Amino acid sequence: GNLKDDRHPNLFYPVSGTKTFQHDVRVDILQGFAGVVIRPQFFDYPEFLKFVQDATQQSSGLVWKADDFIIGAYLEYRNVPRWMVSGGTNPVINKVPSETQPLHKMMHLQTLEAVFYLQQTLKIWTNLTFVDILSQPPEIVNLINCEASGNRLYCGKDPQLANYSGTALIREATRRIDEALSITP
Repeated sequence: GNLKDDRHPNLFYPVSGTKTFQHDVRVDILQGFAGVVIRPQFFDYPEFLKFVQDATQQSSGLVWKADDFIIGAYLEYRNVPRWMVSGGTNPVINKVPSETQPLHKMMHLQTLEAVFYLQQTLKIWTNLTFVDILSQPPEIVNLINCEASGNRLYCGKDPQLANYSGTALIREATRRIDEALSITP
């Protein structure tokens, strides 16, 4: 697949439709929609329970809903490698973002806030840069909502996006987010 569009904030919704992996791949986050196998010895249960309680009580109230990211962050913190195992088929996700992204459930905002919170709290993923979505001005949040959904409800709030549609709309929103946040692709 063409991965040039598979970046922020589409952290887990590839736009390009990545093909099935030909070999095992090390990953940062595990998502349960395709199945996850976790050994009990990966967890220190009292420590994990405290970690989950702390994440649940953090101020925005969004982090606890990103359970896959909480588990992935905890495993990263404990230096447990995470692998996507090749074979079978992997679902193609978000081929039509405006129809498949559950934006009304704020899933992408939960993810963005969770990865920022988890990185800051556990001092993990230090090679990655995450943005605190809750500290961004409304016009940036609207661009991020536009990029995540491709939905005119959010994209229409920005007159500069009026001439774009489909993938071009998402690419332009991505370009403008990169520019506003000084992100170099």
